[in-house]
Amino acid sequence: MTKYIIGVDGGGSKTHAVLVDAHKNIIDECFYGAANINTNFDVAYSSITAAINELVLRNNLTASSVKIGIGVAGYSVLEKRAQLLALLTKDYAQIKVNSDCHIACLAAHSGKDGMIIICGTGVVAYYIKDKQAVQIGGWGFPHGDIGGAAWLGLEICRYTCQAIDGVIAFTPLLTAVWKSFDENSTSYKSWLLNAKPSDYATLAKLLPQFKTTDSLAQQILTQATKQVIAFTRAAIKREPDLPVSLVGGLAPLFIPSIKEQFAAVMLSKQLPAVGACFL
Repeated sequence: MTKYIIGVDGGGSKTHAVLVDAHKNIIDECFYGAANINTNFDVAYSSITAAINELVLRNNLTASSVKIGIGVAGYSVLEKRAQLLALLTKDYAQIKVNSDCHIACLAAHSGKDGMIIICGTGVVAYYIKDKQAVQIGGWGFPHGDIGGAAWLGLEICRYTCQAIDGVIAFTPLLTAVWKSFDENSTSYKSWLLNAKPSDYATLAKLLPQFKTTDSLAQQILTQATKQVIAFTRAAIKREPDLPVSLVGGLAPLFIPSIKEQFAAVMLSKQLPAVGACFL
């Protein structure tokens, strides 16, 4: 009988893997790079397998001695999903794969029916009801995901470009971005031309430190908050009787404003990687 389970949360910005016992108690964990199989399949596969192998080796286990549940970004792309599962099943005997949204919902509601609003690299709503799963949004960056970390980073870059050109004045936030590229327009433009959603999401991490001192940072966050609230309202309207949790790296930033509009919405306290163990 399998004693341990590895749960992997392969998100757009990072991969988080946990080793748990039969009661879902975390024994060990590790982090690796992004794991969106649609954006960069090779990087995603490398991140996922590196995380699994680290936990297996570090805890003196074997690949056949653990069950493995994986939630991965880009899961809706059928051919990439099939490719991932085909590769993983060669190395791991007991494995199940679903979307990163699905495992986050399982985690937030302990495997029961419920809805989540994911505020991470992107913004997606997802609910499970009567064993049926439904996703709202998830159109991908830059077409959707308004209010997510990638969108926030893109907004910061857009204003930085204007500041470099002298269209608007530099603010403390934009100055910090500009200095991170050594105030070199060639380096900055090269980065922009090759930037992925996870790269833009990294820039969004600057916003909290400037939200009280920089009016532009406040403006960007206000616009993002309005978008997330509108999206949450639309999602709740679909299934008003389901419990709703906010999850993702930006969830703590948005939850105060969300709760002003929807008092029953809670901040999820469970890690999505643990949700993968429910698979």
